[in-house]
Amino acid sequence: MADKELRKMNRTELIEIIYALQQNERTLREENERLQAQLAEKVLRIEKSGSIAEAALSLNRIFEDAEQAAQQYLTSIREANGSAEQILEDARREADAILAQAKAKPQEESPAQRSETAPVPLPSEGGAQSVS
Repeated sequence: MADKELRKMNRTELIEIIYALQQNERTLREENERLQAQLAEKVLRIEKSGSIAEAALSLNRIFEDAEQAAQQYLTSIREANGSAEQILEDARREADAILAQAKAKPQEESPAQRSETAPVPLPSEGGAQSVS
């Protein structure tokens, strides 16, 4: 409104205009507060989503580290089982060799060795006569 129009208005009309402007200002302030609250809420959501994304990445890293540790553990167990199986196989071969040697020894003894270990007849068995 132009100054000339305002000057021509009476007091009641001016008060009504002032009152309408105050109502409009109040409405605009309320809308401004509501919009600021929505903005703050959206900012908070964005921050939380960033935090959630960071937490998800952190969890992914934790799971990757746990999986790698499990793989290392399984590898070490497999290696230990492999070396234990090798030791067992070596022990079996050695035992077989010892058994083969033990079986071959009695056959390898010479007749002289057998006579040394042969039982000696006792005098009462007829080898010598007793004097009575």
